[in-house]
Amino acid sequence: MQNRNFCSSVTLPQRHSSVFHAGIIGNGIRNRHLANVKAENSKDCNAEEVRSHTNLLLDTLSQCCSFNPGGMTQLSLLLVEIVSPDVMFNGLIWPEEEYTKVTVERDLHVRRFVQDNVVVWDLLNLLAQNRPALCYCSVLLRALLATLLSHWANCQEKQAKDSRDSLEMTCKLIELMATGQLLPPPLSYLSEIICHVSPHEVHVMLKDVWAFMRDNVPTPALFGANERPSPGLWRDLSDFKMDPRYTERLRLIMLANIASVGHLYPRFLAPDQD
Repeated sequence: MQNRNFCSSVTLPQRHSSVFHAGIIGNGIRNRHLANVKAENSKDCNAEEVRSHTNLLLDTLSQCCSFNPGGMTQLSLLLVEIVSPDVMFNGLIWPEEEYTKVTVERDLHVRRFVQDNVVVWDLLNLLAQNRPALCYCSVLLRALLATLLSHWANCQEKQAKDSRDSLEMTCKLIELMATGQLLPPPLSYLSEIICHVSPHEVHVMLKDVWAFMRDNVPTPALFGANERPSPGLWRDLSDFKMDPRYTERLRLIMLANIASVGHLYPRFLAPDQD
């Protein structure tokens, strides 16, 4: 009764946890306003100038690495050290998918780093073109794929194309692994159809990508002498026969979406694979 007479609410004692989680210092209104101002100013930056600087960086790194046979390997190891400072589980081997529950914090850190520093994609593409340097970035590829698996498993959109940011990152990752010859056809073509299917179907296809990488460790030993004009070594996939267990669900997904991806079916799944 006394509380009703003197005040409109009751002040409850706060525990330490409630005090600590009441907010984060530095994320207030003023800080958000400054961040928005910086974002607006950054849009004024000339895109052509940014691309020019990026190309200069890539050309400089390529020239520096050309004087050392293992230059690209050192660059890939340095990139891993910068993006993923956690030295644990940074090997080439892909573990079981369930193991991603152990590395979820590191995987999210890698994804945020890549999103905040777009030049990382350019560096990864440079390494992919100079095979087999991308093999040493296996931990970064695993981290990105793990976060994408989690996203598509919980995505509520009807079509994958409605989740633009994750769709773009998924396409970039698949194309990157295809350039580095870590994924053979038809898994290397997945970026051509994921915009036509549902988030669940994207999740299923990425699970098959993970299973393939788990059973086929991306090791430099798979690459040999390159008789082509492109830089780096070469992995001969001309006689590679894909195990049906990695493509069966892809076949069913394409049949379920035959109206939109039917014209790609012969390219993805040759008659002998059907």
